[in-house]
Amino acid sequence: MLLGSLKGSSLFRLVFDGKKLVHRETLFKDLARIRDVEIGYDGFVYLLLENKTDSQIVRLVPAL
Repeated sequence: MLLGSLKGSSLFRLVFDGKKLVHRETLFKDLARIRDVEIGYDGFVYLLLENKTDSQIVRLVPAL
């Protein structure tokens, strides 16, 4: 599961075994307010970011 944080401005990856959380990882910290996290038809993760001056949609692409 990917979880965005408005207040903490972070993106977390959570792994569950049934209902039990078994792993938590911070992917990004102090990025911007994360308003939404979506998976696109292309399989990439998209984030709706908001800061004091504007908003933007960014696509996360794996590093090669």
